[in-house]
Amino acid sequence: MVEETFELASRVMDFAERLIKVNEVFADQVLRSGTSVGSHTREAQSAESLSDFLHNMKIAHKELEETDYPLDLGHLKDHYPRDPELVRCTKALIPLFHSILTTTRTRLNAQLEERRSKRGKR
Repeated sequence: MVEETFELASRVMDFAERLIKVNEVFADQVLRSGTSVGSHTREAQSAESLSDFLHNMKIAHKELEETDYPLDLGHLKDHYPRDPELVRCTKALIPLFHSILTTTRTRLNAQLEERRSKRGKR
């Protein structure tokens, strides 16, 4: 996942360089959110707890969604640059994040339940 989000950030940087000529605000937004996905994913790898990991991955997922929206919107405009591969990469990461978040929530809930049951046995 770290490699995929790094590649996404690289593609976003290239795309933003073309987009800035058409819409500076959009380019800035796509650049910020698109590169943030990878930084939060990388930060999650050093999480101090499962809860911390989940928090960072949730933020990364939100940033991915925030990147996806202006890409979809921009592709409706004929004068905006296009990058079908960037859109494909973004769309492909969304279900991966959903899966990671679901699995992590399940594991975290199991940990919390285990702690509760241990407290009850004392």
